[in-house]
Amino acid sequence: MKRILFALILLTALTPLVFFDKLPFPFITEKTLYFRLLVDIMLCVWAVVAFQNKDYLAKQTPLNFAVILLASVTLLTAIFGYDFQYSFWSGLERMEGFMGLFYLLVYFFILSSSLKKPQQWLTLFMFSCGVACVLVLWSVFKEFQAVKVGERLFSNLGNPTYLGLYLLLHLFLLGFILFESSSKTKRFCYLMLPILLIGLLMTQSRSTILGLLVGVLVLLIFTIKSSPKIRLFLGVFVLVGVVPAVALFSFRDNKQLLENHTTINRVITVLTSKTTGISRLNNWEIAFEGFKEKPILGWGQENYQVVFAKYFKPEMYNDAPWYDRSHNFLLDALVSGGIVGILAFLLPFGLFGYFTVRFKTLSNVQKGLFIGVLVAYFTHNFFGFDSLTGMMAMWLILAYWQFKISETKDKPLIPSLKITGLFTCFSLAILSFYFGFYQPLNTGKQIVKIMQEQDLGQTIQQIQTTYPKTIGTGTSDFAEQISFLSEKVNKSQIPSDFKNAYLQATSDVLKSEVEKHPNHPRVLSLKSSIDADKGDFTSAIQGFEAVKSLAPNRHINLMQLAGIYTRNQESDKALKLYDEIYKINKYSEVFIYKAMIYSERSDTLKVWKELQNIDNQVFIQKIEMIRFIYGKHNNLQRFVNEFDRREKQTPTLPNQYTKQYYFEWAMAAFVTGNFAQSANQIFRYQFGNGMDINTARKNQELVRNGKSPAEYFR
Repeated sequence: MKRILFALILLTALTPLVFFDKLPFPFITEKTLYFRLLVDIMLCVWAVVAFQNKDYLAKQTPLNFAVILLASVTLLTAIFGYDFQYSFWSGLERMEGFMGLFYLLVYFFILSSSLKKPQQWLTLFMFSCGVACVLVLWSVFKEFQAVKVGERLFSNLGNPTYLGLYLLLHLFLLGFILFESSSKTKRFCYLMLPILLIGLLMTQSRSTILGLLVGVLVLLIFTIKSSPKIRLFLGVFVLVGVVPAVALFSFRDNKQLLENHTTINRVITVLTSKTTGISRLNNWEIAFEGFKEKPILGWGQENYQVVFAKYFKPEMYNDAPWYDRSHNFLLDALVSGGIVGILAFLLPFGLFGYFTVRFKTLSNVQKGLFIGVLVAYFTHNFFGFDSLTGMMAMWLILAYWQFKISETKDKPLIPSLKITGLFTCFSLAILSFYFGFYQPLNTGKQIVKIMQEQDLGQTIQQIQTTYPKTIGTGTSDFAEQISFLSEKVNKSQIPSDFKNAYLQATSDVLKSEVEKHPNHPRVLSLKSSIDADKGDFTSAIQGFEAVKSLAPNRHINLMQLAGIYTRNQESDKALKLYDEIYKINKYSEVFIYKAMIYSERSDTLKVWKELQNIDNQVFIQKIEMIRFIYGKHNNLQRFVNEFDRREKQTPTLPNQYTKQYYFEWAMAAFVTGNFAQSANQIFRYQFGNGMDINTARKNQELVRNGKSPAEYFR
């Protein structure tokens, strides 16, 4: 049984390679289910081994007590949090929550109590590092064309950042192997080292590269007194790593350098990028506001979306998905668990660091590796969040650390595992298998089946019969995924009876979800959108008004509510709400929709007034919608005049013109008989996009003589 247990532990290291693309969110779901299945089996096998030999029982160590406290506090914050079901079960997209933590902690306890010999640990490390190398090589082979042009290295882990962290931790695992293994084993390590390092750099993950630099620097500080070679290596590291980093940051405004080197570009622009650095800072501010509201026990895990909605920042207008993480794992812990939660979260790592420094039997190299990997892990996750593969690797290192500092005098947590304990372990494994593996697997398979079903009648039947059977993890994902079919159904040519039946079935499912999560803005918004699609504007308005109270500044939902007001013939309410939206975010898109309302009222003076209020950026972005309004009132000449007026007021505006913008201008001028102006736009567009001047002049002359400009935009 001991050999079976060790074999199962080795099999967990294959988790990153699992990818069948048969379930929703396959990068997460499939790996997590594989890992959970193994842990359930391991728990049963370990229980039999521990029943026969009490040396396999977990010991009374500070780290074990801290881990038990972490599990208890996480469950407590879930119970007293915002939404217990989300906190406990999580969803298929993340598969974390208390259930996810439970599996990781069982994995940790089995590892730390079952591997008794150094060679077992080194074998596990070597096997896991080998898996990491296979993952890198397979990813490079699979994404070869993308790699050639400098794109980020994707893998079975999905987000390149997840791969970066996984490889970062395995570089430190290689360090442990190099320090403690034989010369023959070290040769394999020297082969794996460049593969892992190059793979890490190819992910272009800024937080990972920073974590590597800081972690290695910490390692070298601990080991600098070991030998002259270490001091030399420290000097080389500073010259090769730190000095170029400072130099590159100094040249961050050199556009040619940044354009030619994608990795350098990503690293240098992290704090100035509107899509990354600024987004993270905004989310950090939102997370801190959420912490201030619930500072003691927090909101519970998996409830950051509620905080994000409530404290949404208007300046995030163009960056407004439903964020479910703040992209800082300390802030995530603070939001989910408050002060109590983050202290419980940090305690195992704090003990790890404290006893590493104080423990005399550890060499300086071992201390440097342990503290280095801890600092690297925290540095990486300070700018992001973790995934299963990264958490598995870190809990593996924690378990190994406990093995290194454990003493034979440590007493077991319980004297022995008797029949009742054996029965408890088997019962727990069966329950966790059913709720943690079987139910999510079954729900995921049903979601895929429904999403791939071509017969709408069968889809409706499956929705009605499958949803009542979903339990725990994946229930909300089921409701969300079937709601995403609404756009496809509405655009199809199927009879209205089928459409209505689908919308009703989906609405019923979402209604049940709203009853389970009555104050969750995302669930409410999905339900309200479906209600609007099926023409139940009263319910849709009630739902979106509830969302407004939960997310007062989130413009997307406010715009949806205003649109439903308009569809329900409540245009005065819509106009008032559009004004409120503009006061919140100063984004002038609302004036287009106000103009549409006045257009329906045939109040053309107000139509032109609202259109003139649109700023140039939105005017360029939404040019097709604006042209539609002018065309509806047969006043394309005013449309052409508006082009002229804006360009005269803002001489630098042509730098922002798009192809569609030139097209609309040229066509409007042509239709109104102003062939000369239409020809001028053709010339500006073609010459500005690299056409030689003679050809552009020739085409300009053809349009001036009456040829349609349309073909020049094909």
